[in-house]
Amino acid sequence: MEDSQGFSQLLRQAQAGSDQAARDLVDRFGPFILRVIRNRLDKRLRSVFDSADFSQAVWASFFALPIQKYHFQEPEDLIRFLQEVTRNKIVEQVRRRLGTKSHQIRREIPLENSQNVIAPTATASQEAIARERWRNALAKQPHQQEILRCIRAGFSQKEIAERMGINERTVRRAIRRLQLGLER
Repeated sequence: MEDSQGFSQLLRQAQAGSDQAARDLVDRFGPFILRVIRNRLDKRLRSVFDSADFSQAVWASFFALPIQKYHFQEPEDLIRFLQEVTRNKIVEQVRRRLGTKSHQIRREIPLENSQNVIAPTATASQEAIARERWRNALAKQPHQQEILRCIRAGFSQKEIAERMGINERTVRRAIRRLQLGLER
């Protein structure tokens, strides 16, 4: 790949904080990381993770190392180290995504099958909150009450304006005010 002296100098420069040396390391040794990612990443996780995410995590771990902790004599030493870190990052994510209930990919439903998913119904407390907000909204001015009733009946903003004999912008403003009131 390259001579040991040039490699050692590049590492020292990167460890000293040289951005150019760090970029050179990433350019030269990044393909070895990508190869491990593509060979080891479970097929079910390829749609969840991008190879670049793992690559960045590996490099972040590498550059966060204490300078004195590891000594890489040859480029092959660094390659083996980066490959091992990459494997560990992948194993960590596989365990997390395939092993825990909260992130379990086995429970995910592909988008092409999403029409079979039924939305959960509102809980009793959610319905009670919605009714209370509706009552509060109806307690507003009379024309806002009528706008709310029309919205609930399915009328468009234009139809509401024509029905009430007001400008469509007035309807939009009233709806915005009502929404702000409901969000509080």
